[in-house]
Amino acid sequence: MKRYSKYIWVILAFSITLGLGLFLEYKFSLVQKVKSYLVSCMDACDSKEHNDLPVDELKVIISDSALSNIKTQRQNAMDGNRDFQFVPAKVLHGNDTVAVELRLKGDRAIHYSDPTRWSFRVKTRDDKSIFGVKRFSLHRAGARNYIYEWIFHQALNSIDLIGLKYEFIRLKVGDCDLGLYAFEEHFENSLITNKGLPLGPIIRFNEDHSLDDFETTYVDPFQDKYWRKNDPELLQKAISNLELWRRGKVKTSKIFNAEKLAKYFALTDVLWVPHAQAWKSIRFYYNPNNGLLEPIGYDAHHNEYFFENKMTYEVSATIPLKHFVKDVWVDLYKDWYRFLFVDPETFDIDFYTNYIYYLKLYSDTKWLNQFLSNNDKEIRERLAIIQSDPQSFNDEIFSYGNEKFKYNNTQFYERAKYIRNSFKKNQFIHTYPVKKSYNKMIVEIENIGFYTVKIDRIVVGNETTNINEILIPHSSNKSPLFKQFQFSCPEDYGDIIIHYHVVGENRARQTKVFKWKRKVE
Repeated sequence: MKRYSKYIWVILAFSITLGLGLFLEYKFSLVQKVKSYLVSCMDACDSKEHNDLPVDELKVIISDSALSNIKTQRQNAMDGNRDFQFVPAKVLHGNDTVAVELRLKGDRAIHYSDPTRWSFRVKTRDDKSIFGVKRFSLHRAGARNYIYEWIFHQALNSIDLIGLKYEFIRLKVGDCDLGLYAFEEHFENSLITNKGLPLGPIIRFNEDHSLDDFETTYVDPFQDKYWRKNDPELLQKAISNLELWRRGKVKTSKIFNAEKLAKYFALTDVLWVPHAQAWKSIRFYYNPNNGLLEPIGYDAHHNEYFFENKMTYEVSATIPLKHFVKDVWVDLYKDWYRFLFVDPETFDIDFYTNYIYYLKLYSDTKWLNQFLSNNDKEIRERLAIIQSDPQSFNDEIFSYGNEKFKYNNTQFYERAKYIRNSFKKNQFIHTYPVKKSYNKMIVEIENIGFYTVKIDRIVVGNETTNINEILIPHSSNKSPLFKQFQFSCPEDYGDIIIHYHVVGENRARQTKVFKWKRKVE
């Protein structure tokens, strides 16, 4: 034994030394330092390469009289009279000179309060286009918070929804360099034809006189003159259908492409852009082939102010069930969300089933990884352009101070995790006995969660009663909503089990009926 003990100690010492060496190698080795150096060099090279990328430049040529007219309109807007009229101009883009009409635009003073850096609505003439677009907006990139708006439209296009062409350009007006601007496609025929869709009208809910009141708005068309001349019946059908739906006369899936509308709300929930969900923001395309409306993404305005203050953590389906202080932005649109998701009279199971399915799909880390990976190169290129602009500050509407804009995609992952966790709740319903007589039992069930459920069946021993009825969450504990169910129940019974599932989810759930009644009869 002594003969081998020396070898044992040598092997043990060697093993300890090897283990320690491997640990130090992992933590502090030259290999790791070389790897870090190489990565930093690659990032630096990428940054230098991206900074050398050409940026499209648009130059507006405008007469002194037209510019004077614009300045007068701007001053009127500063005084509270926002009545913008088009004036003639030209836009130079590369070797092309395009005749246009342009005007100031924007319902916030940020679009025209600066002495020189204003926002414009532009429409081309003589059937010309710029970037394949005939009507577009030009505004400071910070007005929609830089890269996040571009990501929003890329995401829409990636899931077969209608996103706008959104790019970053350098804008000049005469000899005045306004710096980095965003080019945003507007709502006209080329938007539809560029997507390979049959030509149909685009409509919206007008926000001019009822910014926060869904009941007093009205349906408003784009390109009204064109459709009145070419196909007034088609436009009238689109408007009438949306008005019927807004009055609660018809189900969502009869007027909208339910799957596409569900995709839209699910995606905007995951990307954390409730601003694009509000009825004042969203636009609708009427597809003449199937007579259904499809959502068009607009004005996402992802901003950190809401998220840092936990103001919009709720997803679309749960917003109308939450209590907000009145100065929280989403509180203004609770009626809109209620109409879509929790009002028993307007609830549409087809729309809701699709919504939950896509909410879970897009909040899956695999989906986010794939989407961001597919767009990584283009995101990096545009971030380099944004960072190269000396006036690229944080969100110009909601932030305070002039910190340099920074992109952070971890917010998407945090949001997705929050959504996934919202489905992990153990109990979505409470069930109380109401009355037992002979071989019958009546129970009452309330939905205490934030997602609509379907009661599948009630099981007592060997007795099974199929139910198949939905149960929408109640919005207040002070006025809970209960639904009663009667089923066969033997005199000598044990636990009563309620089987159910969240609408749109495959996971089977169950809970026991309480032994005691909720109230004395």
